[in-house]
This record gives sequence, C-alpha cells and structure tokens, in this order.
Amino acid sequence: MSHKILEVLIPTYRRPHAAIGAIDSVLASDNPNVSAFCHSNGTEPELEIAAALRPQLRYAYFPENRGAVANFRKMLEDSDATYVLFLSDEDRIDPNLLDKFIDYLSQNKHGFVMCSVVESTGASYFSVAALDAETLSFKDLITLFTASPTYLSGYCFRRDLLNDDALNLAFDANAANVYPHLILRNVISKNTSVGVFGPGIIIKGAEASTGGDSHGHVKSNINSKQRVEQQKLNPSIYGEKARIQQFHYLLPKLSTHWKNLTWYRRLVVQIYILGSWLNTTSDAYKHVDTTATKPAGNECKVDYQNPNIQFDTLSITYTYLLNIKKPKLKSVLVHSIWNLSKFAKLTLFIQRFGIRKTFYFIKNKSS
Repeated sequence: MSHKILEVLIPTYRRPHAAIGAIDSVLASDNPNVSAFCHSNGTEPELEIAAALRPQLRYAYFPENRGAVANFRKMLEDSDATYVLFLSDEDRIDPNLLDKFIDYLSQNKHGFVMCSVVESTGASYFSVAALDAETLSFKDLITLFTASPTYLSGYCFRRDLLNDDALNLAFDANAANVYPHLILRNVISKNTSVGVFGPGIIIKGAEASTGGDSHGHVKSNINSKQRVEQQKLNPSIYGEKARIQQFHYLLPKLSTHWKNLTWYRRLVVQIYILGSWLNTTSDAYKHVDTTATKPAGNECKVDYQNPNIQFDTLSITYTYLLNIKKPKLKSVLVHSIWNLSKFAKLTLFIQRFGIRKTFYFIKNKSS
C-alpha cells in the first residue's frame, strides 16, 4: 500500500449503492495523496463488483456483522495514511476541495481536525466556518463541543496518534458505546492541537432507509413505499432505554476531561450534558421505529448497585428526572433545563468568539 497524506474511510453495511456514491466522490479527485478505503460489516456482492472495477479503491469486509464500532476500529487500524477522515456512506466528499484540504493538513499538522458539513442543497448542517477560527484549544473543544457534533463524517485524525491505548479506550466493546469517535476525539485532542477546516468539504446526503446502524433492523426486500414509512431509527440503539445506557456509559468518559476546567466552565458543561441528554432521551420514542413501543417507566430505572456504572450527582439527577411519574411536570423540567443549558453554553461561545461570530455560527448550523 503506497503511503498517502489522507485516506477517506467509508464504513458501510447493507447499502451498496450509497457506498459506491461515497467512494466515487473521493475517487473523482485525481490528487495522488488521497485514497479511499471502504469496509463493510458483511458480504456485499455489489460492492465487490464495484471494487473490482475501481483498482484505486481498497475494499474489505467482515464475513458477519460485528457492529459499527468494530468496523470503525478496523478501518483505523488498517490505514497507514498520515491522516484518516471518516465519511458516512450516505454522504459525499466535495472533490473540488480535496486539494485545499490536503494543503491544509500538510501545513498545520493538527492531531484532530473538525470539518464543516453542508447539506446537498448547499445549506450548512454543521458549519464551524462561521466561528472564523483556525484552531481550537482542548478546553474549547470540551466546553463548546462537549458532546457534539456526534455526526461521524468530517472527523479527521492524525494516524500516528492512534496508538493501542487510545483505540482501546475509545472502542470499548460495550453495547452502549455508539459514539467511539467522540471519545477518540477527546483522547487525541488532549495533547495536541485541534484544527478547524471551514469549507464544506463534507456534503451530507439524504438519510438511507435501510442498512447501517440506524436502519439495520429494516428488511431490505420491502417495497419502496414501506421503506418511506419505516425510516424511523433502530430502537435498540436510539430508543429511550438505549439512550439511558449510553448516558451512563459516556458520562464518566467525558467527565475525566473536565477536571482542569474552571468551576464555571465545568458547571456549564455539566448542565449542558444533563439538559441535552434529558431532551434526547425524553424525545427518543418519537424517532424510533413505529413498531416499537415507548418503554414503561420502570425500564428507565437504573440499578444503583451495578458496579459497572459510576454514579455521581449528574447521573443521579438524570435518572431521577426521567422517572418523574407526572408527564407534564417531567416535560416542563426537562425542557427548562435544556433551555437553561443552551443559554449557559451561549455565554461561553460569546466569551470565546464574541457576539457577531457566535450568532453567525448559530444561524449557520442546524444540528
């Protein structure tokens, strides 16, 4: 394998047409420093045929589905490029920006780079360009982007920093670990610089109706009308009970990085984590498969004797609020905390970037 400055990693599962589109968007660039690597969580005859017709593509697969986390890790381990960039198979790279991105990576040597993401319409999905910043400190990352963006596409890592310790910490084989890239981002960024690539090199495509983690539960042989009706998310990953498990898994991973923050920044981060996750968990039933029912209240309860869960004030408060039996009271409290957390976070953005850049950022992002 010839050494490249950038390898674009395209994890996929059961949606070959989407993956081929993502692959071709990378291969459309004739930059010799860029390569594409697609890895599937199962055998995909159509992808095997496509790979045979594209000799510049690296393609491999697991014989059986091992889950998205295993797929992500496999791709990171198998790449020897200077930088690796994740691209969802639903999304596309703008080949016209790849030359500029390669120059950026070559000149700056950041350990982690956060990229802007634009919709296929041209509208911003996640635009850090509005902040007009070339770099962020680790404290900026932890306080301003604590648990966002969770979207995989646009996460770019310097490969030589991905040692076994970092990978083992981020890619723990736990069913609740659905955001390993978020953990890896924090681990890598703690001892290096964080770059911001403003141009919208990632083009967000339409959400697929089958395949992947989100829709792996949807049968691929149903007709197109049924697919449209069943585009809700996989409840085993995005349902209320799953979100609760994710919170208790992710919280101690994130909290290890808060220790060096000032009391005020740490408080804002904690309020934001509480508010955002309460909001996500409480509304989860609206977004999962219509065949799944909303869990009963007792399914939200957590075993406080479980040695695998680290309980603190934040996790206890989260669990207590979710188990309030009066729906209206629970809704008012959840949304009040969510609004409070957004206001508190807004003050940190203004302190760091000023009013004009902050509100431009808010205006230009929708996630």
